[in-house]
Amino acid sequence: MKANFLRHVLMLAASILTMLLCGTICACRPGQDPADTDSGNPSTVSEPVSTATDTGSVTEPATGTATEIATEPATEVETHTPYTGANGKTVNTAAGLANGVTGHYTDSQRDAYVIENRNAHLTYTLSSAVSPCAVRSLTTPAGAVYLTDTMDSFIRMENGQTHYASVSGGRVNLYDQGFYYYDVHVLDQTFGGVGSNLAEETTVDIGRFTGTSKDISDVRKNADGSLTLAIKNAFDPYIVFQKLSYDTNRYTVALVTLRSYASTSADLFFVAGSHDTFTAEQRCTFPIANDGEYHTYAVKLFKATDYTGTLTALRLDVGCAAEEKVDLKEIRLVRFEDDLPQVTLDRDFIAYSDKINDVVRFMADVTVTGVSAMGTETRIAADTVAKLVVGDAAGTHTDLAGVDWKTAAYVGFDIKGAGVFGYILLPHETSGSLSVELADGVYIIRQSYTPAGGRLETGSSCYVGHRIYTDTAHDFDAFLYAAFCERNPLTEVRVLDAKKDAYYVGYNALRGAYEFSVRNSGGGFAALYENPGEMFGVTFEIDGVDRDRQIYILAATTNGCLECAAVLDRGDRMLPVPVEVCKNFAGDGEELYYTDNDAYSYGYAIFPMVAEAGKTERLTVLHLYERWGLYRLKQVSSIRFHRAYYHMSTGVTETNCISFYDYTGNRLPDHRAMSQPYWRDTRFGVLDADGNMTEVTGYYGNQPQHENNGSHTFLHYTGEDGRAVSTESIRHRIDSAGPTYFDLTMSFISGDGKIEADIRHMEMAQYDENRAYYQLDYRVTEELTFPDFRGNFEIYAMTTNRPQMYTKLGYLDADNKSQIVNASKRLSPVVYRLGNEAPYFDYFKLTDPNPAVLDWYDIYSNISVLIKDWDIVIGGKPYTGPLVLVERNGRVALTLDLDSVTLLPGDYIRVNMILMPWGDRNSNDDSNVRLTRDNTLLHPITATSKKDTIVSDPFLPAVRSADGQTAVFTVSGGLDNIDRTGYASEGNTAYKTHYDRDYNVAVVVGGFHDLGRAGVYELIDGAWVRLDLASEWGFDGYTVQYAADNTFTYSFNINMNEAKPRTFRVVVE
Repeated sequence: MKANFLRHVLMLAASILTMLLCGTICACRPGQDPADTDSGNPSTVSEPVSTATDTGSVTEPATGTATEIATEPATEVETHTPYTGANGKTVNTAAGLANGVTGHYTDSQRDAYVIENRNAHLTYTLSSAVSPCAVRSLTTPAGAVYLTDTMDSFIRMENGQTHYASVSGGRVNLYDQGFYYYDVHVLDQTFGGVGSNLAEETTVDIGRFTGTSKDISDVRKNADGSLTLAIKNAFDPYIVFQKLSYDTNRYTVALVTLRSYASTSADLFFVAGSHDTFTAEQRCTFPIANDGEYHTYAVKLFKATDYTGTLTALRLDVGCAAEEKVDLKEIRLVRFEDDLPQVTLDRDFIAYSDKINDVVRFMADVTVTGVSAMGTETRIAADTVAKLVVGDAAGTHTDLAGVDWKTAAYVGFDIKGAGVFGYILLPHETSGSLSVELADGVYIIRQSYTPAGGRLETGSSCYVGHRIYTDTAHDFDAFLYAAFCERNPLTEVRVLDAKKDAYYVGYNALRGAYEFSVRNSGGGFAALYENPGEMFGVTFEIDGVDRDRQIYILAATTNGCLECAAVLDRGDRMLPVPVEVCKNFAGDGEELYYTDNDAYSYGYAIFPMVAEAGKTERLTVLHLYERWGLYRLKQVSSIRFHRAYYHMSTGVTETNCISFYDYTGNRLPDHRAMSQPYWRDTRFGVLDADGNMTEVTGYYGNQPQHENNGSHTFLHYTGEDGRAVSTESIRHRIDSAGPTYFDLTMSFISGDGKIEADIRHMEMAQYDENRAYYQLDYRVTEELTFPDFRGNFEIYAMTTNRPQMYTKLGYLDADNKSQIVNASKRLSPVVYRLGNEAPYFDYFKLTDPNPAVLDWYDIYSNISVLIKDWDIVIGGKPYTGPLVLVERNGRVALTLDLDSVTLLPGDYIRVNMILMPWGDRNSNDDSNVRLTRDNTLLHPITATSKKDTIVSDPFLPAVRSADGQTAVFTVSGGLDNIDRTGYASEGNTAYKTHYDRDYNVAVVVGGFHDLGRAGVYELIDGAWVRLDLASEWGFDGYTVQYAADNTFTYSFNINMNEAKPRTFRVVVE
């Protein structure tokens, strides 16, 4: 299994290499991924060419599709000369660096993690059972090796003992990610493991389990005392052990022995100290192997918040897939008394598209004394080195003799067959000193820091940081300039317009970016929703020096979060520079030991720019929250959490969150319905016999947010060995981050390495419903046999993530008739065959545990899927049977109507569909879903043009200018929404009983030769009338992107409520 997975990862990496290998990033655009489309004309997954009929067999290709849209024939697109106008170097560089960094596990066992950018691949071992837990390899993107099994972290004691972190396993959490910047933290490594001198030990009697669990259908007590957990729902399965009484001073570590066949991560919650229930503050996350063997995991309880007094309860959260089995053998509580430095590592690889900083944080668990040095150690075989260079206060040296190591700042090695590898110390008060020695044919590089008095106080941290430099040249010119720039940042940086007291912080050497502080109103999302016209940002100038410098800008807010950002030139025109936005919601409880108890929110806007030699560059960075032009903005950004997240919103109203790292396929932990009242409008209270409110007891919250429900999985199946198979994330590409629309494609590979998957998620600024537009593209790469495909293969599946179950299932039957049936609670499957005219299915009407009270159970949303079309090849032949639903125990899966079948290399499943949450418990039917089917699928929004080319996209109306100067086209379709109010819960709100039906659509127009403002005109009564896009700001309302062919793409929103054709002319002004 691992070999298959690795082979396909390497194949994928090789294809990605085609777009990455371009040498040093410079003013000209580096090579792009040949598969990448024009960033303004997104067509990221092959569009279906045929769809299913009802024959139930595999036959020759069918003609037609479920929904046919005529488009003009595709024409070969000319590649134009790169843009050389104002800010041209910044525009070209940003385009070349966008989507240039990623990180993923090397296989489904998750024993290593690899960071990949334009210049290097760095693989870090996480399991001490595999090899030393340090850098397994550092290579070029093509695979040429710089070094292996080194770059360890160490602590040297005054007694002469040296302790290394590589004896201890680690885990990864990705804090921030996006276009250019990944903040990868390797956590939990220690120096010597948990210890070996056992001082205290006791065993928790897990056999006393009395039935407290969630999302687990069965807990079987085995003869050997172990428990077998049968997972019912992957959303939040756990088992609880209560009525415990253990002294936290006597027992500080839990040793958990379990066996997993699918899950790769677990959490151990506890109750101790001042707490009387389980909370995120008392949670310990630990990685687990899914190899079907028993392993014992050391969980350091003492590192969590308030581990004091008496331990009274434990809760084990484990399980990633429905019908998965997990065996829990034992839980022991222990304490060790070893003479080991009680220091924990937070190793932070700050990876950009073209560089990586390695910042090693040493965290004292208790006060540690007698430390003579701490830092990193890298070993390189001397016979792999062609030459070297070292820089100190006196200059550069080409050998080690005569180097003043007290002032040495960098060292570089020309590695035979690879290129230059180097260390550049980052100026920081605890970065320490550099040394290199040659011993026994090995160069040993150490970066060392000695704390004052050799003492680390409890809770204190030291940061030892350096830049890991690589290139494929065999000279040191570029390396020496990079070292100079790191040690000598630009100094002439001025803030010209400090909106809301913005200011320049300085060059953040550890993070590798020029940092600005941008403050918002501080009133949270509610205030930002109420005041959409407030502007936040900073206008700054940077003076170039004698050489161009490519730098990164980080505009950060620390008095709240951030949704979106944009960059303007000195004329307040939007620049086609993608901006990465990362954020943290304080108080979510993630990584409390490492994040100061998750007490602080932040928002980062990150992008590259070129400070050109001898010029003054002036840019404005805007922090955006609620509005862009006359519409609410649309955005995707990352969130720091227990696991890596992408967060999407319309304005400040969250729509979806994507979790792409879990090996569960559960990709949408947040999926929020626009067609229900906001939290701020929701009143709770006591109802009379007729359901009328008699007493208001409270309200949900003051934010303009909607409630969430649903657990959503993609590409999940039972493999040939009987194990559950899910998917591992490989990389993702953001084609648009907003503020007009957002478009994200994620690439995965199945755990057995036999199926590759691209999943596109796209959203527009729509207020009537939250349509998440999806393109699924599953490609079989190795033969795979299923004895029961219908029962064992899920294209997509959904269920509730609440204690209650949905009671109603709606769907379009085989005769293309709408049906509503009772949802099945049985464990045995129920099969429904779908029609072929834009079929749909949905769950609604949750059970109500307390009908006499209006409470949060009443506002949980319903969930639905609407399918546009599909194209499927099975066994080398087109599949023309129906799509089917398989429902069991409140969970419904989309699959094919096949029994025993063998998938062959080249087979594929491609589906275009919409995921849509809607309404709440008071929705009595699924009319919301049927209306959306009408106005979105049966009457799709399309573009036509006599002059210009229509770009094929299943959902976005997209046009390409034929002459590069203008585009003229008509947008039509939809369904009249004017008189279709669409009710949310009456009586569930003080003053809002229905929601807006604004059916807005993003229009994408590309192929323009010039950069400027989008001028949009509409044909009204025979005359061209300017379409107002901008708000009172005057410069917003459109988005511009720089395409792979060096043309410009403009996008803007229009309203299609009336479903009347609208004709537009777009020019660049």
